[in-house]
Amino acid sequence: MTEFICFWIGDSMFVLYYLAENGTAGSTPKGDTMKTKLTKAQALQTFRQEILPHIPSHDRVAKCEAWNNYTDSLCKTGQITLHQYESWNNPF
Repeated sequence: MTEFICFWIGDSMFVLYYLAENGTAGSTPKGDTMKTKLTKAQALQTFRQEILPHIPSHDRVAKCEAWNNYTDSLCKTGQITLHQYESWNNPF
């Protein structure tokens, strides 16, 4: 089962999904069981490639909101720790 996380920015909807650790589509197990966490550089690279192109370049508020939603989804899916989520500054 593939798990999706959706959020809206203005008139655009973004859908994030993630894969199980074995590379197949699916949800991560409940709790914080992923051994390897993303670094901020890795998360930011993915964000810039996958989400940022869909946000108007002049809309700083939308960029900030999108980054917040993105890191929230990473935390909820166990891809980053709560400490990472709470300590990463918004790059936008």
